[in-house]
Amino acid sequence: GEGSSGGGVQQRATEALAEVDRKLVLVHSLAERVSRTSPEAVAGPLLRLHGYAVASSTPTAEGADGETKGEVEHASPSSTTTTTLVATRDRCRRLQRQGEMMESVAKRVEASLGRGLGRMEAATGRLGRVLQLSATLKRILRLQFESSKLSNYDLEDLRDLTRAAAAVAVMEDLLGQVKDLGEDAEPTVVKALRPEAEATAAAVRKAAGKLLEKHQSGAGVVQLGATLQVYYHLGELPDAAWSAVRYGLSQAEEASEHFWSPVALGALMEQAQ
Repeated sequence: GEGSSGGGVQQRATEALAEVDRKLVLVHSLAERVSRTSPEAVAGPLLRLHGYAVASSTPTAEGADGETKGEVEHASPSSTTTTTLVATRDRCRRLQRQGEMMESVAKRVEASLGRGLGRMEAATGRLGRVLQLSATLKRILRLQFESSKLSNYDLEDLRDLTRAAAAVAVMEDLLGQVKDLGEDAEPTVVKALRPEAEATAAAVRKAAGKLLEKHQSGAGVVQLGATLQVYYHLGELPDAAWSAVRYGLSQAEEASEHFWSPVALGALMEQAQ
């Protein structure tokens, strides 16, 4: 039983191999027939890829035996629309040359922009120095103007003292701005004006202190407000206001202590009797 089954398998395998051989022979014969009847269908794509024109057949009529007859047209290299290796190579070379040209142009543009940037930075630096010098000159002129006004003010007069305080505040602000530039960059004119401005500022503060003390002790509220305006121009209004408040509070405490003292209460009782 086993021998007969093994022989059957071998026979079927032999038949299958024979069938494969027959099909291979058939495929081979069909390939030969196609290569004889239509060689352009077999070798045409490869030839076109390498840049060769291939003849193509155009069907014109059908014979009685069912076979197609046609005329052969030869395609010129200029009329072909397929992409060839030669055309691709030429295109790649053109692209390479264009890339090299664009790279050189980009380098020239970059160098030109770098030079322009350097010139702009230099011009900006010079312009910055000119603007700084112009601002310093404006401060010097304003200092000279405010300093010339201070000589015409009478610090004993309250209105002149207020104007002098405003001028001193402007001068101190300008001197502070010039000082921020550095001692080496401070102009000679400013160095000459600084002692006079500091002395005038001290005199204005001293006169304002005397007036504040005077108005706190006996003057009215209007004079006290005008005196505080002097401190407002000097930028010292909070300290002056609190000083006036503390002085008023101390005066009120003294009056309260005097009123509620035993001596004062005894005098009131005697007057009431």
